Amino acid sequence: MYLSFVDIFDLFFRFAIIGQFILLAAFILYKSCHFKSILITILIICACSYLLLTPQIPDQHYGAFRGVLLFFTDLIPYVCWFYVFALLNDDFHPKNWPVAINLLIIGVILWFGYFFIYLQGNGAFHQVNHAIEAIVTLHVLYVALNDLKDDLVDSRRRKRMLVVFVLASYGFVLTVFELTRATMIHTSIFSLVNSSLIFVGANIYFFLVLKKYHNQQNKTAVLNSKIQQTNQPKASKIPPIFQENFAKLTEFINAKNYQQTDLTIKQLALTLQTPEHQLRELINQCLGFKNFSSFLNSYRIPAACLEFENIENIRKPILTIALELGYGSIGPFNRAFKDITGKTPTQYRQSL
Repeated sequence: MYLSFVDIFDLFFRFAIIGQFILLAAFILYKSCHFKSILITILIICACSYLLLTPQIPDQHYGAFRGVLLFFTDLIPYVCWFYVFALLNDDFHPKNWPVAINLLIIGVILWFGYFFIYLQGNGAFHQVNHAIEAIVTLHVLYVALNDLKDDLVDSRRRKRMLVVFVLASYGFVLTVFELTRATMIHTSIFSLVNSSLIFVGANIYFFLVLKKYHNQQNKTAVLNSKIQQTNQPKASKIPPIFQENFAKLTEFINAKNYQQTDLTIKQLALTLQTPEHQLRELINQCLGFKNFSSFLNSYRIPAACLEFENIENIRKPILTIALELGYGSIGPFNRAFKDITGKTPTQYRQSL
């Protein structure tokens, strides 16, 4: 097999990236072994498989190992999908899923193993899977961008924009290339450009991960104690830099303006005449809320409980109460109510 200078340079980048990925996976697992770190490690394995599978080397040189690389490569969009939800929801964990969902996931993984490893990806399902991957990747983009406005944690917002969006966009472009069978994707120049971009992105991500853990080590217990679990913390506990904004926010809440329909953090910042990023920091760092919706629910749900406890509202429909409190429909109200009280609105009303 003859390799050109471009091919050799391409392989250099790929193996350099794989070495970085291995160090990164070891570092992440060493620092913390939880569901998100395991997902990142699996994603790194999938990325390494993709790097080994896509250089300009004929398939026959891989032998049976090609099926293993193909298996992990085609898992990339799905692992990204799981990672996005784990990033946005701390309760997103296999132990919290129904048994049927876990069994379904195991069944899908076994089918992927049979098709890609045993059958070497030969069959109509290969193209069908590319179409599914495109849909999953689009959903990743939708979730990452749609929930961005509700997220109050700046580090998580940056991570979603920098990692999830770039990774999902990159996967979507490659999926389009596969579906359209573009000839350019099989050239040495494209392969070199591809590996070069991944090399740059890997270095940037590696730097950000190291910086993140370095910053975490420098944090003191005082910063962690800022998170309060009450709806109305004392003004004396609010840092001086947030005192003015906290006074405006308290006045807004006392006037029950949190009942406005479709209220967003941006609208609230405009109403209070406060920079949006400062309001995010106040609600997140001082009041302890990760999402703006959970901040609103902390006031709306207790107000709903008072409505249910009022004997005059015994015939008042639950939907009417939800709409009056600012919910656009009954679904979000029911979910928020059960998350906070442990009961559905109907169960809570009957218990009274």
